[in-house]
Amino acid sequence: DRAQHGAFCAEAADFEEEVPEAYVGSADHVADLRRLATSAPASIRSDVDRLARHFEEDVSPDEPDSQLIENFSGDVIAAIDLVTTFIDDHCES
Repeated sequence: DRAQHGAFCAEAADFEEEVPEAYVGSADHVADLRRLATSAPASIRSDVDRLARHFEEDVSPDEPDSQLIENFSGDVIAAIDLVTTFIDDHCES
């Protein structure tokens, strides 16, 4: 599975690192999510796109509360769960 989804898994590995609050919702964060979407398998591409839109439109490094998952909408949490599950199932060695 990892071989089939290698490019996506390699990109996704970067998201396992702890990041500073200033990164969350920044233009760099959104660009990284958009790059991840380009390598995402079709089955989760729309979910990764949804996450990129969320972090672009609704999250700001200047508003720490906007970065808290408990403040995310249900569809964003569902997208996070689907993408995380895909990574756990297909990218972990």
